[in-house]
Amino acid sequence: MFMGQLLDELSSAVARSRMAFFVGRNDTGKSTLIKHIASSMDVSIIDSDIGQSDVGPPSVVALGERHGGQYVMVDGYFCGSTSPARHFLQLIAGSARIAKRAKRYPVLVNTTGLATGEVGRALKTEKINALAPDLIIGMGGGLEYLDAFGNAGATVVHLPVSPAVKRKSRSERTALRQKAFGEHFREARSVTYPFKGFSVERSLLFNGRQHHITNDVLRLDVSGNEAVAVISGKLSGYKALMEKLGLDILYVYTPEDFVNALVGLLDGRGRFLGLGIIEAMDFEDEKIHLYTAASSFSVLQFGSIRLNMKDFLYMGPFSGHTLRA
Repeated sequence: MFMGQLLDELSSAVARSRMAFFVGRNDTGKSTLIKHIASSMDVSIIDSDIGQSDVGPPSVVALGERHGGQYVMVDGYFCGSTSPARHFLQLIAGSARIAKRAKRYPVLVNTTGLATGEVGRALKTEKINALAPDLIIGMGGGLEYLDAFGNAGATVVHLPVSPAVKRKSRSERTALRQKAFGEHFREARSVTYPFKGFSVERSLLFNGRQHHITNDVLRLDVSGNEAVAVISGKLSGYKALMEKLGLDILYVYTPEDFVNALVGLLDGRGRFLGLGIIEAMDFEDEKIHLYTAASSFSVLQFGSIRLNMKDFLYMGPFSGHTLRA
């Protein structure tokens, strides 16, 4: 890793900043460098590497502060997935929200390895615009686009990748993610909550006018020209239902679709409490069965992936069927 005068100069620059934003592809040493700097000064860390977070569980933008000699998560924002792809809004919104809650400065921001190419440039550019860091540290090649922020008030520093950095294989990354999920769910247990006991974000489910149609439709929530239906029968005959209700889009789920879905849980003030994995959605008794360490919650946020509750391996996306008029 970077040693001696270079690390001292960089640490001094970070100490003079309000927010230092670290950019680089996978295995360029961002996390290691942040750990080195954070070991020598009292900082806040925003770990937005939702696939390989060092502060919070995967899928969460985590705010870390030093407690008892180590950095622990004091707040978080659930992004719904371990991949930044198709989750740019959650990543940017979550990072901006967490930054407002930081109490110690400077703030060190770790980011995902999606840093180059058209998509990577777009993500990092808009994230920088949202957070407005005064120090940007680019690690490795392909980051010349960061120099534009040098003309917009930020100090931009480019560093080479240290030869000491070891590249991780896909299987190693999966194992690390699996271990991190396991640590987060270490004290989890099975709990049951009534549907009326919490509200839902990121879904039309429970957020529309409820209709009762047939016995095969366990739940139907309509909002404008959209609706979400939970059905027990086959996915057929619903075009007539769409015409009857004047719908352009109908999202259709079965109760089985919800099993193993990863969710975020918040308190009544919108504070992140922890992750949960859905064991079952009982639409007859109107109860949810969850595997979580959270003792209670007020808001449930749906994610977009499913996890095995035994080994925390990825089981595929959480999704239903979309019907269009």
